[in-house]
This record gives sequence, structure tokens and C-alpha cells, in this order.
Amino acid sequence: MTQDSWGKVVATLSAQMDAAPTQFFSTFSRFEWAFGQEGETFTLKPPSPGISWDKVGQAFGGKFYQLVKADVEASRIIADPPKAIENLTGLGLRFNATPPRCGDASAVFHALARIRNNFFHGWKTGLEADDRQHIADGNAVLRIAYEFCDNHPQLQTVSHHLMYI
Repeated sequence: MTQDSWGKVVATLSAQMDAAPTQFFSTFSRFEWAFGQEGETFTLKPPSPGISWDKVGQAFGGKFYQLVKADVEASRIIADPPKAIENLTGLGLRFNATPPRCGDASAVFHALARIRNNFFHGWKTGLEADDRQHIADGNAVLRIAYEFCDNHPQLQTVSHHLMYI
């Protein structure tokens, strides 16, 4: 069996990827990077790397949550939040039985992280209807988050980091 060139592998995978997951991954990862550029404002306590979605949610607050709740597409993340993947001994990866409640801005950002984790770490046999719906919901929330940052005096630098390095 011969190995395909890396360029052919990348081109094949790129051609097979739907636009919605590509949009979600690129914008969500850029949000994570932008939050990290804000120093310790949104990061986990050292030595843990990563973003504290609780801190992000607290900074965005109730007004952001109400914007998500009022948007037809984005509000589905509240009504039908993604379940979390668990790694069960002897059984492998499975979705937990009940999704966490999505009742505030922090929970919305945790739900976005679960969408990413579920799609990134979950099964790769195809994009299931549930995955497609959560990705669409996530893209709508990310749009609202960008607009919210762009119009918020303390969060404008986050929206700036999304566009500029």
C-alpha cells in the first residue's frame, strides 16, 4: 500500500469538510486565543492551561444570555444543550445521559466547549444530525458573542483579537 502525499490528504479532508464545522472550529478556536490574549482575565489558574468559561460567562453576564435566549437559532443551545462525552472504563467514549442545564452565560460558553469537544473527540463516522444542529447553534452563539464584544467597552479588545494578530 502506498502512502498519499500530505498535500493530497489535506486536500481530500478539506474537500469533505462541511462549511459549518469549519466555521465553528476556526471561530471558536480564535475566541479561545483572543480570551488568552487578555492575560489572566479569562484563563484558568496556573498551572492549568486553558480558558475559564466561568470567568468568560461572568464577564459577558445576563445581557449576553438574554441576547442568546432571544435569538431563534442561538437559543436552541439553551433548550437542547450538547451532552458531554465520558470515557467509561471498558466501554470507551459515550455521551452522558443528561446534558448539563444551560441557564446562564457561563453555561452557554461551557456548551460551546462541549460542542467542540464532542465533535473533535467523538465518533468520526460522519456528521450526525445532532452534531449538525449543535454546530449551527454554536455558530449563531459565536456571532452574538462577537457582536457583544464589539459593542462592549471592556470586551472590545477580544473582538479586536479575533480579526488582528
